[in-house]
Amino acid sequence: MSDERDDIMPGSPEDDAARAAEYALGLMPEEEIAAFEERLLREPELEATVVSWTEYFASLADALPPVAPPPQLKRRIEALAFGETKDHPWWRSLVPYALGAVAAAVFGWAVITTGMLDMGGTTPTYVADLAAEEGSELLVHAGYLEESNEFLIRRDGGTVPEGRDNEMWLVPDDGPPISLGLVPREQGVIGRQVLPEELIPMLEGGTLAVSEEPAGGSPDGTPTEVRAVGPIVPFTDT
Repeated sequence: MSDERDDIMPGSPEDDAARAAEYALGLMPEEEIAAFEERLLREPELEATVVSWTEYFASLADALPPVAPPPQLKRRIEALAFGETKDHPWWRSLVPYALGAVAAAVFGWAVITTGMLDMGGTTPTYVADLAAEEGSELLVHAGYLEESNEFLIRRDGGTVPEGRDNEMWLVPDDGPPISLGLVPREQGVIGRQVLPEELIPMLEGGTLAVSEEPAGGSPDGTPTEVRAVGPIVPFTDT
């Protein structure tokens, strides 16, 4: 169970509503799913809560306006996949990833910033949704809070092997990727850091990547094995 519900009494209606929301979104920790589904079979009220959340989240997705990826994104992904210079051989290690729907990032944060899955009560300015399309499961949400100048990272799927860490990177138009810190190892835990001012202009229309690294992060300041890539998009509050 995530730290965000520590102030909610287990078994209370509020706790059940939060669990139902996580289950509807596919964000419930794997070890809790079987017990929760057993409850669904014998508790019609809990089942109705899951149905209500599912319908609500579906309505959020329907209301999201289409968002076109920035025109420079294709060039960045090609650079990540094939490399532009010999100075950055790690770009060649990245197999092409499907970009997916940009709206997924907005939708994910629209849910996370609701009262049930609170990210701190502040609406993010920019968000990104990064999911691995190959290999082991990996799902990471990232967001920038302009009000507090914080960059937030939350793991919502997958685990990292012992002795390894996932690291977040900002991929600029030119130059090498810039580390934004490690991805929390536990699902639902939010990592926060103050973003250096010089990086803020790079967020608009930018790209994020998540790599797998030795414990503690990249040993040479560049990504070792890139697992997921995603565009940074403005958050649309629906």
